[in-house]
Amino acid sequence: MTSKKIFWTIFIIIIICAIFWLVKINFMTVKDRLTTADEITQNIPQLLQNAIVAPARLEKVKVKLFFASVDNVDCQADKFKEVEIDNTLDDLGLIPKVTNLLLAESSATSTLDLFSALPKDSQLLSFGYEDGRVSVDFSPEMNIGGGSCMMGLRRSQIEKTLLGLNEITDLKIKTVEIKVDGETETALQP
Repeated sequence: MTSKKIFWTIFIIIIICAIFWLVKINFMTVKDRLTTADEITQNIPQLLQNAIVAPARLEKVKVKLFFASVDNVDCQADKFKEVEIDNTLDDLGLIPKVTNLLLAESSATSTLDLFSALPKDSQLLSFGYEDGRVSVDFSPEMNIGGGSCMMGLRRSQIEKTLLGLNEITDLKIKTVEIKVDGETETALQP
């Protein structure tokens, strides 16, 4: 065979394959096309994950837990204790971890000239994060005891501690919503 015949043979085979492919696409139902598009869309995160190698996460991170100094008079958390903790697999995992650590540390601050307004029996019931807003929901014990200064200090401790996560994560926390037993309006009211 001459090179011209080989060229034209290959060219015709390519044209025939292209025609079969176009016919197949044209005869696909709309549902088939949507299914194919959905499959591609669902696989995008996996494709990206395989294509992009994420930077390694640090094993340990230092977080700031906020408290009030013993001589505090402005009802705001004005001091912090830096604590090194094990990192989580993702940034969102640090929200409950740090919040629970703040609750646990509330009983261990007296020796450091720091004061915690958080009740010892308080528990984190749930948390969320969306559009720069962290939402934390505490057990009813969070509302027990204290006047307006104590409640302001509790709010300040929680907000400053969670906003401090911006220094070590990519969350970009702008606001902290505090709930007690699912309610925001009655949360931390004297």
